[in-house]
Amino acid sequence: MTSDESEIKLVFFDDLHCHLRESSQSVVAKSINSGGSDRVLVMPNLRSPIVTCDQALLYHNFLLDINPHVDYLMTLYLNQDISISDLEMNAARSHVQGIKCYPKGVTTNSSFGFKCFQDYYPLFNAMEKLSLSLHIHCETIDSNPLFSEQNFIPQLHQICNKFSNLKIVAEHVTSKELVDFVKNTPNIAASVTIHHLELLASDVISQMGHENTTADDLCNHITNPHYYCKPMPKTFSDRQAILDVITSGHPRFYFGSDSAPHKINDKLSNNPPAGIFTQPYLALYLADIFSRLNCLDKLQPFVSQYGKDYLLLPEIDNRRHLTLIKQDFKIPELEFDMFRPYKAGQYVSYSIKQNDSLNN
Repeated sequence: MTSDESEIKLVFFDDLHCHLRESSQSVVAKSINSGGSDRVLVMPNLRSPIVTCDQALLYHNFLLDINPHVDYLMTLYLNQDISISDLEMNAARSHVQGIKCYPKGVTTNSSFGFKCFQDYYPLFNAMEKLSLSLHIHCETIDSNPLFSEQNFIPQLHQICNKFSNLKIVAEHVTSKELVDFVKNTPNIAASVTIHHLELLASDVISQMGHENTTADDLCNHITNPHYYCKPMPKTFSDRQAILDVITSGHPRFYFGSDSAPHKINDKLSNNPPAGIFTQPYLALYLADIFSRLNCLDKLQPFVSQYGKDYLLLPEIDNRRHLTLIKQDFKIPELEFDMFRPYKAGQYVSYSIKQNDSLNN
């Protein structure tokens, strides 16, 4: 990456946490390069979850047909249907990077999720030997969503102690407590989203929701469904902890957008799905944020080095570049006539240089 603030030349990068969804794959997969990424870690929580290597390979090839200019790293959904022998024989040929675990009922399409980590100890032991990574949605489901991530940390501590050679990732970190835990625990990393670098709980739910909400009645307190995501943004001090660790250039905190497209009518319903759509404008959001933080020098390693190094991903030779110029860009109100992107109608401080072609 080269930068003089007015113009940034950014190497295409990794988005190591994204959702493509069944109803929107044909358009969303095409937008991956528009956002500046060319390698993505694909989440498995479809309506019928991806639990076998054959399913992962089928999904991989389907996405490749839509957009062949992306390296799709696949994940399986932690579930009793996962077979250790299937992983041993087929994970590599099926492009399976790791396994994603969702506590049962905690977020979109998580009804097939796990209840007890101990049930999967034999699987985790096999994953260590196969160099497969474990990606964890770190929330309990029986507490106020503003504290559910912090309350999950004892379970993380248990897994990190038991499996010291397992590559563990705390996905989409939101709390100071989890930031501190990752910083102090050498065998775990954390992915960081764009929206959690900016949003607070007050941008999403009412003050009454701060004080009294539970997982069961959270929807009653949502004031901006387009900013509703899981885990929830937290307090100013939580956000500041994430910003501080990013600006420090900590090598175990890396970029994963958690971009999740949901149709606008669904987001405006009485029970909106969790998820914020950022995929087509990742580079613009990131440049805007890192410029305001006065740490543009930390941007390229955050998006293309730290995650690669931690997960032992191969280098991508001859990656393309995109050039961003210091010129305001207005995020569209709608994308593909059905999704409202993050910060719709607002301006970010960078634009793509017009002679850069990102979609092929």
